[in-house]
Amino acid sequence: MTSGGTTTPKDTDAQMEQVLSRLLSPSNLVGLSPDLYRALGDLAPGFLWLVDTEGHFIYANLPWEQFTGSNLEQLNRVGWERFNHPDEVAEVRERWDRAAKHGEQFEMELRYRRHDGEYRWMLARVVPLRNPDGQLQGWLGSSADIHDLKTTQNALRERERELNDFFENATVPIHWVGPDGT
Repeated sequence: MTSGGTTTPKDTDAQMEQVLSRLLSPSNLVGLSPDLYRALGDLAPGFLWLVDTEGHFIYANLPWEQFTGSNLEQLNRVGWERFNHPDEVAEVRERWDRAAKHGEQFEMELRYRRHDGEYRWMLARVVPLRNPDGQLQGWLGSSADIHDLKTTQNALRERERELNDFFENATVPIHWVGPDGT
């Protein structure tokens, strides 16, 4: 808090960092119930999932299950490909294989299949999970729904194209006058 009782963003960031570093210190995390971790994951607005080093899903949060209509067992049985748009499966596989080979994170935009068959754009991020010795222990992934953003961007590009076509093909000269009259 600053004098006067107001909190600046810098104060808030510092307080958050302090609280998070205390809460997330290894000594505080040891012994916490797996149910607590599941509850935290299920509270996330997007999708969270864990994959072991062999590529088997060991966790998928509740929003993922609600979106896809599939549980963890089904996900492992039918494979992740069923939930990705067919046009993007090869690229996802290539990016995943490269990340796994080099133990590095990756990010991409792709479409996931919803339980009703509709595909929605997502921003997926995957990071390697390592033990203190640096050994790969698995992968943590998150996905956020960016469908509305993507469709808005595509509509805007289409309108820009239409406007450019109009100006390029106009049969009479068209001049632009800005708000200041110039």
